[in-house]
Amino acid sequence: MEKLIILHGALGSKTQFERLINLFSPSFDVYFLEFSGHGIQSFRKEFSVEQFSKEVVDFVKVNHLEGSHVFGFSMGGYVALYTALLKPELFQSIQTLATKFEWSPEISEKETKMLDAERIKEKVPAFAEDLNRRHNDWQQLLNCTKNLMEELGSKPLLSDESLNQISVPVTIMRGSLDSMVSAQESEWATNRLQNASLKTLTDAKHPIEKHDFEELKQLIEANILKK
Repeated sequence: MEKLIILHGALGSKTQFERLINLFSPSFDVYFLEFSGHGIQSFRKEFSVEQFSKEVVDFVKVNHLEGSHVFGFSMGGYVALYTALLKPELFQSIQTLATKFEWSPEISEKETKMLDAERIKEKVPAFAEDLNRRHNDWQQLLNCTKNLMEELGSKPLLSDESLNQISVPVTIMRGSLDSMVSAQESEWATNRLQNASLKTLTDAKHPIEKHDFEELKQLIEANILKK
């Protein structure tokens, strides 16, 4: 039985992944970690990649999941890699999808402009309704996520040096139509990791809902079984 932990992205929750979780073969024991402040989880004192990494470590220990495989979407992939930097013994392999590796003050400013609650309610009310259904307090979550991105912009946690220290096998996946994550930054991260490969998903955009879950399930399983 292969143990797989799934980590969601910024503004994400378990509800987005339930259909994917149900697709996995019986030979996969699938676990999902919902970070604090997301979905039905309460906010903690700290809201950061470091805090989410601590939650991953605790989740692994409580559920006896040492040596598991990890699939991290977007921010979840960033958290998984940062955790592997600190605790490489926890994971057998890591797969990331749509994870942004390039952060600077300019990039974080660009990304946080899209996290204005009033603008979202006015311009994309359907998205506001979706966030409201998905989270206990989506407007507080927006503000906390803005702060997290600003922190990454001023001090990225995954640098040339830190990525080079990660020994866990990694597969980096990116959709060819992802407008948030560039091919260049995905290649940059792949080339700096000790043991990594890059997979491009044809005609796939950034949001997890835009991906073909059957295809994604097959990719995740195949990447694990070839390790």
